[in-house]
Amino acid sequence: FSLLVGAIMAATDPVAVVALLKELGASKKLGTIVEGESLMNDGTAIVMFMLFLDLAKGESKTASEVVVFFIQVPFAGIAIGLAAGIGTLMWIRQLYNDAAVTISLTLCSCYLAFFVAEEVASASGVLAVVALGVYLTAFAKPFFQVRKEVEETLHHFWFMVSFAANTMIFILAGVIIGNLTCNNIEHLEGSDLGWMLLFYLFILVARGITVAVLYPALTRMGYGMDWRFASVVVW
Repeated sequence: FSLLVGAIMAATDPVAVVALLKELGASKKLGTIVEGESLMNDGTAIVMFMLFLDLAKGESKTASEVVVFFIQVPFAGIAIGLAAGIGTLMWIRQLYNDAAVTISLTLCSCYLAFFVAEEVASASGVLAVVALGVYLTAFAKPFFQVRKEVEETLHHFWFMVSFAANTMIFILAGVIIGNLTCNNIEHLEGSDLGWMLLFYLFILVARGITVAVLYPALTRMGYGMDWRFASVVVW
């Protein structure tokens, strides 16, 4: 159960942080680092959650089954996402300056990749969609450079979809947590608030240790990172 709770708390949500960074005029690179870390972190946390949830339910797994699980769920999901990305890009290249069809195609490919990964391959649908998005971002850029109108329309569409989805998630989470709190108010004690605060501090310490250990590599990879960026990532 402790590992299950750890997997749940490992997932980060950068929506409020990125919005605050934009409001404060922080660099776009910092926002990209925070969003990218959260994207991969969430996909990994879901895989860990699925495993620990099965174990918490009393299902027994051998070492070989755990190894197969860690290979099948993430890597099969990534493979499905890449395959969907290749097919989507091949189709997009046949279009000429058609924003409506391009939006419909990218939207359908996301849902198709997620469905195939989750329902057919028993893999991670989240990682499939992440792989699809990363592939299109990397290899569809030359296509959109000569079709700026399509690129801008596509960007605005997915920004609105992301905003609406995040807003709905926060509303549902607030309603569910509020309902559970009201229904179990007699079981809550003042010490629970202290435990929540202590739990939050432990999370910050754990993230700080992780970033500190990986800091030498992070400074030399991707966008690079200095101590200021690392502090924001820990927070």
